[in-house]
Amino acid sequence: MAVARQAIDLAERFGSEITALRVLAPVSDGIPGTFDTSGGRLATRRRRGWAQMDNFVRAHLRHVSVRPVLCDGDPAAEILKQAAQDGSDLIMMPTHGFNACRRLLLGSVAAKCLHEAVCPVWTGPHRPRASNLEAASLSHIVCAIALGSDASRGLDWAAKLAEAFHSALTLLYLAPRADLPTDQCCELPWRCHAFTDGSVVTSRFGRAELVSRQILVETGDVSKTVSVLAERLNADLLVLDHNPPNGARLSNVGYEIIRASACSVLRV
Repeated sequence: MAVARQAIDLAERFGSEITALRVLAPVSDGIPGTFDTSGGRLATRRRRGWAQMDNFVRAHLRHVSVRPVLCDGDPAAEILKQAAQDGSDLIMMPTHGFNACRRLLLGSVAAKCLHEAVCPVWTGPHRPRASNLEAASLSHIVCAIALGSDASRGLDWAAKLAEAFHSALTLLYLAPRADLPTDQCCELPWRCHAFTDGSVVTSRFGRAELVSRQILVETGDVSKTVSVLAERLNADLLVLDHNPPNGARLSNVGYEIIRASACSVLRV
């Protein structure tokens, strides 16, 4: 429900339409590798699915513009297909299903969408704090970017969201260990050995003038450092670049950061 509440908040702030998509995954008929395709059972599942969708929309989405969609098939494939068909600006989804390993593994549906989506993907907290289980507020946004990536899409999204929600904005500038040879900085393990506060500065993003806190992080294990710092900063949203413009390795550890995150993550 955390993602649904945040989707509502975003739709209200930006006047957006929400496509509430539910995918009915194929159900096995008991024989490995086969699925039940009997018309009567499928029709029953669809009727039940539409009833549940209608109840959900009435209970939680009645104050925003919503287009409910129900379909059958592979969940990840159908989500990506619907987003491409609609020209969606953003996919919002939880990170996992409800199995015994959900806190350890990034769900296969979320992982595929993160890997293949052509638009930004917003995932809910993978291991949420008690304080953000109910709250949809974006009072503090943290954006992790490679040092020197001021033109990053992640920074642009973070700034626009901070402006819309009047959020505090913290920029984590990631740099490799200073004591490693330059040509090996991105290939050898990193280690967090410096965490310093920068001065509060005023930056311009488009027409908005935003005050941001800037922190330089010289780190070893990016995946652990970013998620830990975001939690210590009590972030409500962590923004990451999918493809950093300077070829930094931040994109390669995105899954690990999301899996360790106690807050929602926007990967753009």
